[in-house]
Amino acid sequence: MSLKTGLFLLILSFQTAGAAAPLCATLYSSPRNRLVSEAKYHGLTAKMHEELYRFDSRSPLVLKQANGFIPHPEKKVGSLHDHVKPSSQGTTNYVSFTKHANNELILKDSFLPFAEIGDKFPTKKSEEHYLRLISNENIEALGKKNESLYQEIQKLIPDYNKDSRFEDTIKKSDLSAEQKAEATRMEDEISENRVKQVLFKRGYASPIVFVFYQYQVKNVFGVETAKIGIPHEAEVVSSHADSHQIRAYRRVYVVMAGNFKMNERDEGSTITDAEFNNMNFRKGLRSGENQTIFGAWEKF
Repeated sequence: MSLKTGLFLLILSFQTAGAAAPLCATLYSSPRNRLVSEAKYHGLTAKMHEELYRFDSRSPLVLKQANGFIPHPEKKVGSLHDHVKPSSQGTTNYVSFTKHANNELILKDSFLPFAEIGDKFPTKKSEEHYLRLISNENIEALGKKNESLYQEIQKLIPDYNKDSRFEDTIKKSDLSAEQKAEATRMEDEISENRVKQVLFKRGYASPIVFVFYQYQVKNVFGVETAKIGIPHEAEVVSSHADSHQIRAYRRVYVVMAGNFKMNERDEGSTITDAEFNNMNFRKGLRSGENQTIFGAWEKF
């Protein structure tokens, strides 16, 4: 068998291999052609996007030296679907952007490309917000909220009380699946509020502030992947974006309640600051407790 015939049969066999087909069938294509082919396989269209954005830990100087955004060489090879599926850490084939400049939802789910960690408030307003968060008034409000949640659960499960083991109580109940889900949501919120009360009572004078960058990028050829990825990320995937396509950047700050010395455990505490920070980061955007602050745009 000639090399040419063998190569033809190899590619032909990949074309019948299901989801792997787009990646394998375009093994010898340019990155752009591979993107077009894989997009078409999923019923998507690659096109030019006038303006996109990207959160990144790297400074403008580092990106200039790297000639822009290129796929991470240390990540695994993968298809377009591999790159955007919810559990993905990305691939060495593609680079991700978002359509929306102030898309804080990308910073959900523990995605935090921080360049620095400190304890200085970026603005006076952020400091005032934080001080309200750890105030006695807020701690009392969390307690009142829990009382209200207890009452709502008792309406669904009359024999439920604060000392009950929730998992056992709900198993014995005759609630519908929807009612059980709602009761579980309220119990989870009660647990979160208890942890917050304990930590806020410590009266942290300073927060944990994560600092990173957002870049504005022009004329990027890419694919919108909401259909096969995470819709709220408004993700657009491209093969690359050169440094001359980056027009501006700004600093982004995420301010969280906690302690700058993240690994310290206070005497009598049942949860470390690091554990709380992880929980608070993932859920803080929902409640408005984490602050995401965008700095002014600067020319790249």
